[in-house]
Amino acid sequence: STAAGRARPQRPQSGRPRRPKSAHPLSGRTRVLAAPRTHVVGHSDDITCLVHCPPRVIVTGGADGFVVAWSLESGHRLWKVSVGGSVVALAFAKEANAVLSCETDGLLRFWSLGTGTLEGSKVDGGHGEHTMTAMSSLFGGRADALLFTGDSGGNLKVWRGVPGPKPGLREVRAWGAHEDDVTSVAYSTESRLVVSSSMDGRACMWTLDGVPVGMFGQDSPFRAVPRTAAAGEEREGPEEAAAS
Repeated sequence: STAAGRARPQRPQSGRPRRPKSAHPLSGRTRVLAAPRTHVVGHSDDITCLVHCPPRVIVTGGADGFVVAWSLESGHRLWKVSVGGSVVALAFAKEANAVLSCETDGLLRFWSLGTGTLEGSKVDGGHGEHTMTAMSSLFGGRADALLFTGDSGGNLKVWRGVPGPKPGLREVRAWGAHEDDVTSVAYSTESRLVVSSSMDGRACMWTLDGVPVGMFGQDSPFRAVPRTAAAGEEREGPEEAAAS
């Protein structure tokens, strides 16, 4: 037919030189870096988490139960330690110059960023029969640090730094937040509110005392929340919280 024999119209020229097709960043095959023969110096299983420790170190954690520090300048391994259980998350403790690891067996441990040696004593996360599944970044200095963890039972916990020459943590609050595994937890230093997400399909906001502010996506707006006490002024136990 006439339509079939009609030549396809040419695109107007933009005047800019056309980039070779093979050089287009979105063209061609996906480029994957092949694992070097020396990859055994790192992990032997899935890498589950990573944290940047400014300015020149990256630390990774894996399902193989290892925490590994790497140089950002050379890509070489700096140190490697076995933590036993699969590593859920890592956080950088700037003032202590240490890395905090969170493991499925419920342990929280600080590792010297320079040497990989254990700093202080390991902390039992106290999640009991549940597996620890999430950990926030570490907020504040050594004595007033705030940390948040979640577990496979849908529970959230608040931890605070312990004063002393070695970094440490103690539990100050815990509550049931979700009906399934907690997948992530974060903290707003400005509003002093906690946000968590879960495999139950919900993302929720809480005060530091575990009082629900609301669920993202709910019909009504979040209710007004009084400013939560600062970390150093936080009440110590649920009994005091109930009495206030």
